[in-house]
Amino acid sequence: MEMEWMKKMGEITHHTIKTNGISMHVAEKGDGPVVLLLHGFPELWFSWRHQITHLSNHGYRVLAPDLRGYGDSDSPSSPSSYTFFHIVGDLIGLLDHFNQQQVFVVGHDWGATAAWHLSLFRPDRVKGIVSLGIPFFPRYPINPTHLFTKSFGDDFYISQFQELGRAERAFATYDCLTVIKKFLLINVGDVLVAPPGMEIIDHLQIPSSLPPWITEDELQVYADKFQETGFTGALNHYRAMDLTWELEAPWQGAKIKVPSKLIIGDEDIGFQSWTKEYVEGDVMKELIPGVEVVMMEGHHFIQQEKHQEETNVSPVTDMEMEWMKKMGEITHHTIKTNGISIHVAEKGQGPVVLLLHGFPELWFSWHHQITHLTNQGYRVLALDLRGYGDSDSPPSPSSYTFFHIVGDLIGVLDHFNQQQVFVVGHDWGAHAAWHLSLFRPDRVKGIVALGIPLFPRSPISPTQLFTKSFGDNLYISQFQESGRAERAFAKYDCLTVIKKFLLINHGDVPVAPPGIEIIDHMETPSLPPWITEDELQAYADKFQETGFTGGLNYYRAMDLTWELEAPWQGAKIKVPSKLIIGDEDIGFESWTKEFVESDVMKELIPDIEVVMIKGHHFIHQEKPQQVSDHILSFLHKLA
Repeated sequence: MEMEWMKKMGEITHHTIKTNGISMHVAEKGDGPVVLLLHGFPELWFSWRHQITHLSNHGYRVLAPDLRGYGDSDSPSSPSSYTFFHIVGDLIGLLDHFNQQQVFVVGHDWGATAAWHLSLFRPDRVKGIVSLGIPFFPRYPINPTHLFTKSFGDDFYISQFQELGRAERAFATYDCLTVIKKFLLINVGDVLVAPPGMEIIDHLQIPSSLPPWITEDELQVYADKFQETGFTGALNHYRAMDLTWELEAPWQGAKIKVPSKLIIGDEDIGFQSWTKEYVEGDVMKELIPGVEVVMMEGHHFIQQEKHQEETNVSPVTDMEMEWMKKMGEITHHTIKTNGISIHVAEKGQGPVVLLLHGFPELWFSWHHQITHLTNQGYRVLALDLRGYGDSDSPPSPSSYTFFHIVGDLIGVLDHFNQQQVFVVGHDWGAHAAWHLSLFRPDRVKGIVALGIPLFPRSPISPTQLFTKSFGDNLYISQFQESGRAERAFAKYDCLTVIKKFLLINHGDVPVAPPGIEIIDHMETPSLPPWITEDELQAYADKFQETGFTGGLNYYRAMDLTWELEAPWQGAKIKVPSKLIIGDEDIGFESWTKEFVESDVMKELIPDIEVVMIKGHHFIHQEKPQQVSDHILSFLHKLA
């Protein structure tokens, strides 16, 4: 059943890693900023199935472990091995294993308490925390078991769980599915206290019918795993509470110093009778300055109960994502500019750098540079250009001249109230950057072009020039006929098309033999070390959704741009410029090199610095550190 569910959820990678002396199972999906999802009792990584799908579909990379004592992770035998010092140690080892210095953390129930302790002990590793159902409590003068017994008596569920073996024996009088139902389907907000002489598991009721938010098959996934592992590991978290309290005395009165959000159901266990006063009082706000609290209708297992409504929107996950965007990670905008909607990814604070991608790419092409630039004090705006990704794709090729593209960019700058910015472009994005600098130099502080210099306006149109130079089977020539390339591409899956272009590993101009389509002629090289299958899939998934016509229409508008830009014949680029080009870029040796080294380019771009590095066309992805350093040296010099 779990396998069937995983198929529904899409491709999830399952790891078993060594951390803090144990083996830990971690489910992973997605690409982007990392979100660590921590489950509670009696749950598994599977509890986050809805959030895993939703977050990964919205540009996040999810890591969902089975905490120690649960599922496919190890279960040390001693309760003393389950303090939050052990749990946080596991999590730090997990982050180190995945080379993550700092992540977002989302926790529920015991996972929420783990998230608070990770934030308390190691705030340097946490970008922000979203806690579901459990606030951060102060360290009390007496240990937790004394506190709970004093407040609720000896038959409080946590009190009963303290005796080694007692709950296990009581649970064993039921099948695992029944035990899971008794806990996961709790639909009252009362504190869990059994009548005298009764075990809590006997006291808990099973609703007469399943609620709409969970299925019998989903419940069976939990039951099957706990049938295999037993409940002792999970119960040992409760049995280590007093030892955690004893060991965390140095943090008495310490505050949570990372951005925090608490989401809690209005009928969560004990909320009305116990937690509500604390959550609404001043003590919590003093312990967690700036915490944002969201109350919503629901019970304890809120991330499962409120995962979906009729609109197919996940309210809990949407709150998590909205909040994470506020925390300085990548914010995604859809803005109106020049008559269309443009998608813009934004991150960082400081002088603005506009990043413009090429074909067949997306804003995501700049993921390395976004990190490097923002870490060095720049604010990045990375677009999906018109025709790409989540931006609009006008149907007519005549809507893709550089007058349209530059119009879009001016609208973006106006939307973000930026009078003047740095511009970095690659491939078609480099052309766009040159034209923005040509048409509106007052809006550009400096330009870095990757792979493409500014060529002078030729006496004949570009298509005539290319046909004259390379014949009718040059890729650009084949792309002119509306629908031709699309039909040829459609013979392959999107991932193969992306690989054929992005993995070009030679400097020859792509020209097909007579009668062969360029896509058939291009090879699919083996995967180089600078890109992963998951990264390529990110492109493929988006182009599967949008098609390639928008990207191809740039080629089809070349002659119209040439026709309209006659007034700029002989005009020079008057802003500081840098050209970074790979020594094996497409056509460099046979075509571009002579121009780049000539006086003609230097006359067109008087203030230009040229950098040659070893590499191919997608140089910013192939050599991300080197290219980022060259960009930063240019920006620092001008800034």
